[in-house]
Amino acid sequence: METDPTGGRDGREADAFRGSEPAGGGPRRVLLVDDEPGAADLAATHVERLVDGVETVTRTSPTEAIGVVADDRVDCVVSDYNMPGIDGLELLEEVRSIDPGLPFVLFTGRGSEEIASEAISAGVTDYLQKGVGRDRYEMLANSVENALDRRRAERDLWEVNAKVAAIHEFATEVSGAESAGEVFERVVDAAEEILSFDRCVTARRRGDRLVPEARSENVSEDEVRTFDLGEGVVGTTVADERTIVVDNLSVDPADPNELEDPKSPGRSNPETADRSAGSDAEIGGDGSGSADAEELADPVADDIRSAISVPIGPYGSFQAVSDGYAAFDDGDVEFAELLAAHAADALEQIETENALRAERDRLSALFEDLPLPVARTGSENGGERRLDATNEAFEETFGFSEAEHDYGTIREAIVPDGDAHIDPGAVIADDEPLRREVQRRTADGLRDFILNVIPVERPDETIIYNVYADIGEQKRVERTLRRLHETTREMFRGGDREEIATLAARAAVDILEFPSSGVRLHDPDAEALLPTAISREATEALGERPAFGPG
Repeated sequence: METDPTGGRDGREADAFRGSEPAGGGPRRVLLVDDEPGAADLAATHVERLVDGVETVTRTSPTEAIGVVADDRVDCVVSDYNMPGIDGLELLEEVRSIDPGLPFVLFTGRGSEEIASEAISAGVTDYLQKGVGRDRYEMLANSVENALDRRRAERDLWEVNAKVAAIHEFATEVSGAESAGEVFERVVDAAEEILSFDRCVTARRRGDRLVPEARSENVSEDEVRTFDLGEGVVGTTVADERTIVVDNLSVDPADPNELEDPKSPGRSNPETADRSAGSDAEIGGDGSGSADAEELADPVADDIRSAISVPIGPYGSFQAVSDGYAAFDDGDVEFAELLAAHAADALEQIETENALRAERDRLSALFEDLPLPVARTGSENGGERRLDATNEAFEETFGFSEAEHDYGTIREAIVPDGDAHIDPGAVIADDEPLRREVQRRTADGLRDFILNVIPVERPDETIIYNVYADIGEQKRVERTLRRLHETTREMFRGGDREEIATLAARAAVDILEFPSSGVRLHDPDAEALLPTAISREATEALGERPAFGPG
């Protein structure tokens, strides 16, 4: 229990989780405020004893308490109501002006319906009367634990939302990258915002070699090197296109920290990643991959303890390292893989566009064999377009061909109403390929494409190739993820278990397209799983569902 005053620091701006516990965990701090020192200390003792993983701070002055909230990390405040100078509700107002989301429990010996009503209106997390008997502290401990758990859940959701937003921004930016080098640089920049690590680097595949392409500012040239494909963690990552997470990179067998177990409870192995102990990392040397310390090469930097290595498709890898054991959790793996996937898509896009430019003069010869739908148009007298040719893939996708339909007929049939028409004259005037995401009506319905409009100059005229790349599956996945994210936010705002169950059941039907879906909640009194939210489709197909008892 800590009771000493803390030094002040001014000028901090309020934000929703300014004082919340760090993502790495550690004791959660509960501030107890009561003008009676014995009362504050007694409550603190019970809270520390009854709630796991907390440390308490006590203050007898509301003014001092405000200073603690402003200057230190506080995860929950427990306050008396009747105090000299500033009462509990006035303290609540001051605390919330510093940290709007900080849980605040009013634990008062002066109780009345009027005070309770004011407290609830003011937005206290909980309102408890001190009363008599030991159970009052059990109630207090329970209230504090619930408040801390909710705070942690809200913080985790906030962090996930922030990372999702950062990844979405990265995906948007990287899709406009003009070179592969720019993509690798942006991966490092985005990773520094999203992941927690000490250093990171991207390596680019050049033939059978992996060459460092971009690195964070605190990585020197001496800390990176070139790898053969299949060599060490980084080489294996690219060769196998699989994620590798190193929880315990041994650097000194005599180091007592080597005895720490990276596989301790709470550490899980994601299905998409290989976890190992004592493997090598690109930043800091290479090794055999063996867990035996004597078989490991000495790393360049001796403070590396764990690493994550993620393939950027077949194009290279992203690797981050930390000086802490088992520093990368399943969430880090997931977000690193999302970054790498978007980077791989961008590199594939750049590769495709480079190939299109390089092959511009040979498109005519490849026209029929190109697996993507392509339509070639030329200019009629007066500037009107004519349909010059369509390939087999175009006819299969859209159901039209130059043999049976003219340019205007096809354009009106496949371009949806309201979709901006591309001006062929402007493309020809710019003499540069145009790339745009579009929707088109196909033989199977409305689909999403990347349309590459490529002008090719001929001696007598400039013709235009319209090349369609189907991105329907990518757009479907993006829409599904966005709707699932919105449903998750709805669940956090849900009023009770039944409402949340209903949201989950409908999401399974509407978003995941599982018509026969339902959620059952356990009823301890009936010792049964009750059909709480069964979809209408399931009921129509299977009838009213019974409760499920043991067995």
